[in-house]
Amino acid sequence: MLIAMGHFSVAPDLAADLLKDLNAGRPGATACGAVFYHFAIDDDATGGILVSECWTDRASLDRHLQTPHMTAFLSKWSHQMTIDVQHYQASDPYRLGE
Repeated sequence: MLIAMGHFSVAPDLAADLLKDLNAGRPGATACGAVFYHFAIDDDATGGILVSECWTDRASLDRHLQTPHMTAFLSKWSHQMTIDVQHYQASDPYRLGE
């Protein structure tokens, strides 16, 4: 399991549009192997967006990044945002309380 956590940052007036475009990718992400795929505006004043994703494996994320939706998304947004996202391998996941 691969976990991606971090932030995207854009100009504050673009944050809502970025969030809309990120959420539009959820069906494709799920089809590629996303366990969860969530984003939220962290700070309206700075344009910060929280990133929280979990993938069945690295290959699932790689497939998602090659989809037409993500190619278009990156073409549109890559020069307008900064990305600070770390990836973590989870080898023994369990639910809280187990």
